[in-house]
Amino acid sequence: MGRQPTFPTLFDEVNILCLKFLKQHGYLNPDKPQQGVITWTSRNTGRKSSINIRSKFTEGNRLLIELDYQYQKQPRNYSVSIVYLPSNLGVGEIEYFICPKTNTRCRKLHCINGWFYHRTAFSGCYYDCQIVCKKLRTYTVALNLNRDIGELYAKRFQKYRKTHYRGKKTKIVQQLDKQIALGEYGGRMVETLLMM
Repeated sequence: MGRQPTFPTLFDEVNILCLKFLKQHGYLNPDKPQQGVITWTSRNTGRKSSINIRSKFTEGNRLLIELDYQYQKQPRNYSVSIVYLPSNLGVGEIEYFICPKTNTRCRKLHCINGWFYHRTAFSGCYYDCQIVCKKLRTYTVALNLNRDIGELYAKRFQKYRKTHYRGKKTKIVQQLDKQIALGEYGGRMVETLLMM
């Protein structure tokens, strides 16, 4: 008798609140607080979901992002803090969410069971690549490289590319040769599957 499928929640299929998006749309601008609506469309079902979002500053000049939405007809309204830490390059600062549940610094919040939290707050959740068998991972890499094989050949035989140094292939050429071989393997694999 076979095992019962568990169908785990995948991080790649849930709504993600990303600091990069908020910064691009002016929500992290210290001069003027902003409010708006963020809408997602499900990759599998095509269903749309949205949240109201508002940035505000407290007395201590601390930035809060207030999330207001409904999950299964229940209203949810809570704030997520944003902190700024100096960059390891010594230039500027980098912003991070502080997860309301785990107090972890992060750049993305995932919405699972109606809450936007850091991924470590959820158990039994995986990324797509974690639930695929190893053989299929190799095939997927090979097929993707086969799709980009023209680009790989262009890079490999680029004008003025130094291919050898002291009689040995350079590392970049070795890497490109390996990717081209894997891509050609993917092409042969596709031809074999089409002949069946």
